[in-house]
Amino acid sequence: MQTLNRNNPNRTWYGFDDIVIHPADFRVLKAGENVALTPRAFDLLWFLLENRGRVVEKREIFESVWQGAFVSDNALTRVIKEIRRTIGDDARDPRYIETVSKRGYRFIANISNDDAPFAIRSVEMGQGRHWTLRKRLIAALAIVLTAIVAIPGLIALSELRSEIVAETAPVDSIAVLAFETENRELEGLSDDLTAGLTNGIAGRPHLRVLPKGAVSYYKGRGEDPQTTGRALGVRAVLTGRVARRGDTVIVDVGLINADRKEQLWGHQFYGDVSDAAALRNEIVRGVGIYLDARNSTGLIVNRR
Repeated sequence: MQTLNRNNPNRTWYGFDDIVIHPADFRVLKAGENVALTPRAFDLLWFLLENRGRVVEKREIFESVWQGAFVSDNALTRVIKEIRRTIGDDARDPRYIETVSKRGYRFIANISNDDAPFAIRSVEMGQGRHWTLRKRLIAALAIVLTAIVAIPGLIALSELRSEIVAETAPVDSIAVLAFETENRELEGLSDDLTAGLTNGIAGRPHLRVLPKGAVSYYKGRGEDPQTTGRALGVRAVLTGRVARRGDTVIVDVGLINADRKEQLWGHQFYGDVSDAAALRNEIVRGVGIYLDARNSTGLIVNRR
């Protein structure tokens, strides 16, 4: 049985069709655009790619991806559905992941072994599409500045600069707002997730995370997240809504820009109701991956 290994020296990326998987920074690109996968889904996709062409039994997946932790078949099915939804696969007519009834899954797509397409080369060089966007942005700024010199009073330079900075500035400060739920039985879990996320993302380099006590005043006040973020003096706010379907907890998480009314990132996480710690860790890791990717480029890497 082959174990999960993201540090395979013989393979630093996988490419198939218009999709590129790059394990070093947990990046998935589709048609040159970054798309989001939860950490567990990313690990499973990478494991299937490493074992492509053969049936990977459920037992292998549980031992390698979940590292032997107890997990139900339903949890595995949910993660497979997330992968298919993200990369554009269909269980009824699979192009990438084939379900082998009562046994497991097999990755069936052809892998790129020739010269890497542009998207792959960009990732390998540590550049990618967003470096191109940054260069275009700088060029556009230079053109506009030239126009300002030629036509005095056409536009205020300070206003232009604020727009550019707002679009490209990294997320350097965050407030985790109280997670909401309409299920009274989930109020304790919602509070635990709020506190756990606040502690989980604190301590990241160049990121100021407001303590829970500084944010608790705004719980239940009904103000929109952008207004709350501005009042707290942070660049972004993390919001969440917790629901339950049977034994499955569903958490919708969103990161909202407090300077501009837009959602920077969002994802839906699933977990077992009996394992809140694992769910919290999945969300912390997912938020961390986004922040690291955004702050390393200075540009938004995913909008939903």
